[in-house]
Amino acid sequence: MMYPCGSYRLPAHAGDSVFAERMFMLGCAYLCAKIMINEVWALSRIPAAIIQGAVETYMAESPVFAPLISSTVTAALGEERVRELRGRGANMDWDQVVAYTLAQTTQALNELQPETQP
Repeated sequence: MMYPCGSYRLPAHAGDSVFAERMFMLGCAYLCAKIMINEVWALSRIPAAIIQGAVETYMAESPVFAPLISSTVTAALGEERVRELRGRGANMDWDQVVAYTLAQTTQALNELQPETQP
């Protein structure tokens, strides 16, 4: 079954809310990885590579922006390092993928927020 962000390997059961939630989360995780490759978040390229490896474990077909993530992190980190990081992501179970994506996205967003003055 095709969706805007790619094809998913999860079993498609009509009316299955777990399937729908996972589809949504995979799309969100991939978008987070795409955002993390931005120049502003240069340090987030490592988590972006890990997230990409994790999400691709559950997807049959990558979204159209996947090559942009791959080329950006490969240019910044090198092929061997990216392969290692994506492998770490691929070894994550579902709960780890969700937790890692949320933690890394939260950290990146917190780094962008200006410090409040008392």
